[in-house]
Amino acid sequence: MLQAIVFDMDGVLLDTERICCEVLLKTFEQHHQEMSRQEFIELIGLNGKEVRLRLQQKLNPATDIDSFIKVWKDEYHLRTVDNAAPIKAGVVALLESFRVQEIPVAVATSTDKVRAEKKLQKTALRKYFQVLVGGDQVSKSKPAPDIYLEAARQLGVEAKDCLAFEDSRYGVRSAYSAGMKVIHIPDMVELGKEEEVMCESIVKDLNEYRIHYCGGESLA
Repeated sequence: MLQAIVFDMDGVLLDTERICCEVLLKTFEQHHQEMSRQEFIELIGLNGKEVRLRLQQKLNPATDIDSFIKVWKDEYHLRTVDNAAPIKAGVVALLESFRVQEIPVAVATSTDKVRAEKKLQKTALRKYFQVLVGGDQVSKSKPAPDIYLEAARQLGVEAKDCLAFEDSRYGVRSAYSAGMKVIHIPDMVELGKEEEVMCESIVKDLNEYRIHYCGGESLA
């Protein structure tokens, strides 16, 4: 019996991954260096500490990593926090459905909690979530299960009784390892066969999930 729902944020609720990719690749160009779209995709789902480490490994050793990240984050912040990020298809209708049914809902995002709060407030989605867990609140990043286990703990339910919505490989592995049932919503990442078998279902967006799996109204 499902008792709660847990959403990833970027790429599931908010259409921010493409913006993040565009800004990061532009920042590499500004520093006269290169990063591919595929290399960006490998970062999706990781927390800030792990992303910093991987960027440091990628960049020329002479590059000031703090300055680089500030340029990238300032532009990304402008487009997704100072200004409301685009909301993914079907998000509001599905969240309204869960609200009417009084089903507890959480966010488990690799984004740090303060920034995640601002993103969700700006898009007027924050009111739908009883719990928000950021990547800076757990010791191990996705694909470790920590963030989903913490979301379940704060919701006061067992992880096995939760349904998670994820777009990234790391996120699918994280939620599955926590014991949750997983729905994959493709964004920029294609799952491998190993991650596909971890999913209860793969649907193009949350609107399709609501129509086909909730009868447009409920989880039944």
